Amino acid sequence: MNTKGKLKLALGTATDYVAPHFVENHTNTAPTGWRLNVIKAVLFSRLQHTIRAHDTSATQDAHFSFWNNITTADYFDKATNRFGLWFLGAHKPIVDKIHQLHHALPFKRIVEIGCGDGQVLNYFAQNLDGLDELIGIDINAAVLEQNRQKYADIEKIKFIAGNAEDHYDLVSQDNTLVFVYGGVLEYFSQDAVQTLFRQMLAHKNSVIAFVEPIADDHNLAQQPRSYIFGPDDSFSHNHAWLAKQVGLSVLFNEQTRTDDIRWVMCICAN
Repeated sequence: MNTKGKLKLALGTATDYVAPHFVENHTNTAPTGWRLNVIKAVLFSRLQHTIRAHDTSATQDAHFSFWNNITTADYFDKATNRFGLWFLGAHKPIVDKIHQLHHALPFKRIVEIGCGDGQVLNYFAQNLDGLDELIGIDINAAVLEQNRQKYADIEKIKFIAGNAEDHYDLVSQDNTLVFVYGGVLEYFSQDAVQTLFRQMLAHKNSVIAFVEPIADDHNLAQQPRSYIFGPDDSFSHNHAWLAKQVGLSVLFNEQTRTDDIRWVMCICAN
């Protein structure tokens, strides 16, 4: 850890000791300035402590807490160009494969976990015929409120704020494509990823497709287990191996790069 990281860790640890409810007391206040910096330090220190304790479940909770408390709607404004550069660019092979699957065995529903600004759901609404509903789940309530206004004229698109694990009833249905895009499962522990995959098993025409970053040094042929990597201290998963372990079939599995990010594009089905 560099000097900046060590200072952030020290500040966060000290604040959590002196004022253990500092983050929770500011959850609904849209903090800025020094308060926001202190909250980031506290959440960073909590994350580091879970990593040192090798508690992957607590690490996942720490990541969720970070995104729930820090990420505001303007985060997605800054990332909006990724839709054209990534989704319709480097990641287009998985988009094309979804079109092929929908033509062969039409989906009736799409559920996107970590839907962000809703551009992906809107794309599917405009380009896949015969869908009854499209549901976006995201932990960020602020951006979902913007989405409801932006896509108000598309009745079949709905947005639900919360943790995906609390809405698996929406995932676990027949004729459903579950889509996870751009770095969401990297914040799920290995057990949580496999729990999500298991939701596909009991349903007809149930498919999960995802585009996720992994570590550059993750040898997928020799390293089946997940481990922490990168500047966010997120999880690098061997997704295809995890899917096969719970009984899913891997229909599509390719890799690509954007800038310095190694991506896995994968589709699995029951």
